[in-house]
Amino acid sequence: MFWKSYKDIMAGNVRGALNGLNVILEPLMHNPLVVSNLKNSLALKGLNIFRNDIDEEDPCLFSEVDLFRSRLSDQICGFKPENMLHIGFNNRGTIATQRFSIPGLPCLYFGTSSYDCWIEMGKPPDNVFNVSHAQFDDTIKVFNTAVNAYDITAFGNLTKEKKDKYDIDFDEAIQTLMSLWLLSISASFTIEETGRTFHSEYIISQLIMLVVRESKLDGVLYLTKQFHDQMKNDNWAKPVSVNIALFAHYEGENVMSEICKEIKISSSVNFREYKKLNETIKSSPEHLLIDFFSPSECRLGIKILSYRQTQFYGFDKYIKKMKKDYCHVDEINVT
Repeated sequence: MFWKSYKDIMAGNVRGALNGLNVILEPLMHNPLVVSNLKNSLALKGLNIFRNDIDEEDPCLFSEVDLFRSRLSDQICGFKPENMLHIGFNNRGTIATQRFSIPGLPCLYFGTSSYDCWIEMGKPPDNVFNVSHAQFDDTIKVFNTAVNAYDITAFGNLTKEKKDKYDIDFDEAIQTLMSLWLLSISASFTIEETGRTFHSEYIISQLIMLVVRESKLDGVLYLTKQFHDQMKNDNWAKPVSVNIALFAHYEGENVMSEICKEIKISSSVNFREYKKLNETIKSSPEHLLIDFFSPSECRLGIKILSYRQTQFYGFDKYIKKMKKDYCHVDEINVT
C-alpha cells in the first residue's frame, strides 16, 4: 500500500495517495500505542505506561518529558521564548521543505536532547547553536512512528507472568508495532544527491503528516533520519534522538498559532557560552528523562558512547533549569 501511494504521487494523484495511506493509518488512530500525549507515549516512556500494578513505582512514569528546540544565529545571543517557536504565518516564504512537514505550513520541531537538535541542524559550530527547553500541555496529541526493532523484541520477550502486569492485548500490540515499524522504514529512505528541489524520499513522510493533520492530531513522533546506516541507528536512537514535529495549526492568526499557548519554553542558551562556565555553575541536580533508560547512547565521530559522557548531557541539565513560560500569543498576533 505504501508503494501504491508513492506511485500515485509520482502520477500526480494526491487524493488517491492520501486515501490509500488513510486506509492503513485510520484503524490505528484510537490505539494508545500509536496516538497519545507525550507523558503516555510508548516512544518516550516505554512499555511501562501500560502497567496496571501501580504499587511498583517507576520514576520514569511520573517524570516530565524533556524537549529541546534550537535556532542558529551568526552571533552569540539568547533568543527570547517567543522567538524560539515557529516561523510566523506572515513569513511563510522562508519555510523549507522537510521530511516531516506540510509544504507552506509552519511546524515546530523538538528533540529529546540538545544532541538530537545538533545533528538535525547539521552539526553547526558551537557559537551559532542556541537551545531552549520546552514542555507541552497534556492536551497535545501525537502520532507515533518512532518504532524500532527493540520495541517489538521487548514485547515478544515478556513472560506470561510479566504480561499479566500489563493492561494490553499483546498479540494485537505486536501486529500494531510491526505496522508502525514498516511505516517508519518507508519514511526513512535517504538519497545522497545534492542540489535537488524535489525529494522523492519525503513522499511517504509528508503523506503521513497530511493524514495525521486531517485526523485532528497535533503532530508526529519520529526517529532521527540523519545517519547513513539508518536501520542500525534506529535501534539505539531512543531516547536520545526522538523528534517531535508539531503543526502550527492555522485558524487565521496573523503570526503565531494558538497551539503555542500549550507550550512552555525558555529563552535559549548558547552552547559556546555554556562551555565557558565553570563546572560549579554548570552542575545541576536536575534529572532528565533519559536518566531512566539504559543504555542511552549517541554517536560522535566514529564512536558510539554513553550520552552521559558528552557535554550535551550537562548542557541539557543546565537548560532544564531555565525558567519556562507560556508566550503571549494574543499580544503577538495583534502587533
